[in-house]
Amino acid sequence: MNELGVRTPSEGRGAGVLSHPDEWTVDRETHSRVVGRVSPPVDRGRGEELCHAGPMTELLVLPATSAQAVAALADGARVVARSWGAGLRAGAVDPGTLERALRAVADRVSLRELTVADRAAVLALDHDTHRDYPGNVATQHRPLTPDDAAPSARRRGFGAFAGDELVAMTFVDVEEADAETDFTVVAASWRGHGLSTAVKALSIRTLVAEGVRTFRTGGSSDNPAIICANRSLGYVQDEEWLTLARDEGRPRRHG
Repeated sequence: MNELGVRTPSEGRGAGVLSHPDEWTVDRETHSRVVGRVSPPVDRGRGEELCHAGPMTELLVLPATSAQAVAALADGARVVARSWGAGLRAGAVDPGTLERALRAVADRVSLRELTVADRAAVLALDHDTHRDYPGNVATQHRPLTPDDAAPSARRRGFGAFAGDELVAMTFVDVEEADAETDFTVVAASWRGHGLSTAVKALSIRTLVAEGVRTFRTGGSSDNPAIICANRSLGYVQDEEWLTLARDEGRPRRHG
């Protein structure tokens, strides 16, 4: 689950200076929830390093209030990123809110559901933005493959077009009555105009009409714009996750 709106000097999944409420429009909505090991430094392509010390660093993605997280922090682990999850039930959706989000961009772009015929445009936009997602491994966005970029009955895509150019998109994985956003992204030159909120609003309106009852989303806590966008559409945050780094070979704390 991951969403990105606009990137100021360093948006990827890292820190940056937010200059507009819709500036970051990346929404990565799948947490790893696993333990992994990386050899630092890991360059994210923006001058960032996930890890800075030790020959090998163990990364853990854990619920913020879990006993495991408390124990790891007490044992010397450090927080390298925070992320969150949020939910929305169809019964709580306000049609008026969705319509306002769509009308707000109607004079700039056209909105519609994506099809397989849009695959090249999806890949082009993803290529231009895949480094822009904030956070760390819990909100990581991998570049799309041609198969990933092809919408289907279980993987729906919604986009905003400026003429023939795809400038914003959201992809949603659908399983019967449940939907989870995979990612949402806006082209750099189009950020700050409410497009992330609009494509998400279109996805919610369309899927509710088809019988979807629950929606999930999430992303990096370093991305306040997408948090605001989701909140404006009715999502309620109900999860917080910590990405913890622990250097292997470092003495553990005892007592």
